[in-house]
Amino acid sequence: MKVLKYLLIFLFIIILTLFALLKSERALDFAAKKVLAQTGLDISYKTLKGDVFSGLSLTGINYKNQFKADFVLKVDFPAVTDGIVHIEKIKATNIWIDEKFLQSLIENNSSKEEPESKGGGIDQIKAIVIDDIELSLLDTKYQQYHIEKFNLHTRNLRYDMKEKIDGNIDLALQSNVAALEGEILLKESHYNGHFTVDARGDFVNRLLQDANLTLLSDPHLTADLEGNLQQSDFELRLNNTQLQYQKYKLENANLALKGNYDFESMKLDTTGNTVLVSNVADMNATFKTEMQVDDLNNTLVYTLHADISGVKAAFAELLQEQNLTFVEPSAITADVQGDMQKINAVVSLKGGEIHYADYILQPKKTDIKAEYDLKEAKLVASAQSDIH
Repeated sequence: MKVLKYLLIFLFIIILTLFALLKSERALDFAAKKVLAQTGLDISYKTLKGDVFSGLSLTGINYKNQFKADFVLKVDFPAVTDGIVHIEKIKATNIWIDEKFLQSLIENNSSKEEPESKGGGIDQIKAIVIDDIELSLLDTKYQQYHIEKFNLHTRNLRYDMKEKIDGNIDLALQSNVAALEGEILLKESHYNGHFTVDARGDFVNRLLQDANLTLLSDPHLTADLEGNLQQSDFELRLNNTQLQYQKYKLENANLALKGNYDFESMKLDTTGNTVLVSNVADMNATFKTEMQVDDLNNTLVYTLHADISGVKAAFAELLQEQNLTFVEPSAITADVQGDMQKINAVVSLKGGEIHYADYILQPKKTDIKAEYDLKEAKLVASAQSDIH
């Protein structure tokens, strides 16, 4: 009995010692530096605070002056015994990545195949619960892209290791391409999301300059998503976009687009309408598209109907160069359907009065039919008119 008594006392002392070590910042700091030294990696940190039970905080993490960050981790270790990985907080802030280092990471990741998962202890995990995740990235560049600030905040994330995911996700991005804000609500792997995007006109204009196009305003885009792991419904709205090409000016463009995407079949269907106001004419159009994203050339089909009204200064000037004058503009409609091989279009003019040299035309109706073969670059057109 004395042996058992001394054994229990010894075990009790060992447990108290381990507990004291785990609660000691100095001991953890010593152990962490020893482990880092054994790895041979050039990683350092400025301070380590906290303990295994109340949470650990590392500041000034530095890897070869190529990666810097601050890190906080708090884990509910008793929950692990029930097969639940419960992380109360993960916080990685002030993340900075050197441009060359980031490029090497991207290139190495794209060239390597993903290793097959061997399972291991993962089968024993019943659920993963993370109360709070906070990530922030600062002043990071890659090629011509510059992320000024990126924040990701996730709350009440839960995964049952099968198919159900719950949680709330908020994100915000400031970059030289666009400013983005978004929120996503996950409920049993069904998601609802809302995003707003304000594109940076100066960046977009650099992409458009070869086409002699100039964006006159920063486009504002809103997006709503709803779906699951199999498919997604979406709605996009683009408002108040202004664009100029030489003397032709798109004064206001609004686009509303709805669609559905199936992740397994990669089938994308969209319907939408757009309203364009320009110094040439105004247009109201509706359209529909269907396609397989992985086989666009063989599957894309589309239809479009447009109503065009008004002959404004820029168009009138263009017509005058051809000795034409619209005294009274015609009502113009266009119906287009096609795919990646052929386009069919019917343009109809109704009413109006057109002057050509000494002639006055007052068409009741004029139909122009055209077929364009994209492969052969061949156009066939015909016109039929009922003229006063």
